[in-house]
Amino acid sequence: MAKWKEIRQLYYITHIDNLPSILEHGILSHSEIELRGIKYAQIYDEDIVRNRAGKQLPNGKPIWDYANVYFQPRNPMMYRVKIEKPINKIAILGIRKDVLARNDFYFTNGNVACAESEFYAAGEFPKRQRGILRQIDKAWWNSVDRS
Repeated sequence: MAKWKEIRQLYYITHIDNLPSILEHGILSHSEIELRGIKYAQIYDEDIVRNRAGKQLPNGKPIWDYANVYFQPRNPMMYRVKIEKPINKIAILGIRKDVLARNDFYFTNGNVACAESEFYAAGEFPKRQRGILRQIDKAWWNSVDRS
């Protein structure tokens, strides 16, 4: 397998029925979807999301206030979704990597649901990018943390 030399894009995993709403409103956080009363087709696991909802970022805000995108679509969420949903109901959206130039995002060094994962502010991305590339350039599932 050829090694990745850079982050090509980011990914958003959703139910295909959410595409019209995303085209109209954009990719929104769970908090914003609820605030606006937007109807959506759930694709995520309730227990995992409940665990995530209680997590806070270094700025004190809940992760629920941020849209979750991924460096690699082959990840623990996709692992779970592909088991529970028909493949023709899953949509993976590619997001331009230039959003990484923004200063209003956070990223982790692993699965958000894992207690060992650390959150980093946007300014840390250049220092951490090489480690992220090593993590996403995998072709297997880790049975320990499902990454």
